[in-house]
Amino acid sequence: MMFNPDMNDDVLSLSMFWAGLLMVFTPLIAAAAVILVWWRGQRKAASSPNDSTKAK
Repeated sequence: MMFNPDMNDDVLSLSMFWAGLLMVFTPLIAAAAVILVWWRGQRKAASSPNDSTKAK
């Protein structure tokens, strides 16, 4: 084995792992949500027959 048997994952390293994971994936998930809302709004506006939702 390459790992030292005395090394184990303590609470600090696990919490730092989860903090880093959240720092990486939170902006990606937020950006995906914004793009999804924008895309659905564009699709809904394109399929609506009236022009009351569009700016004049």
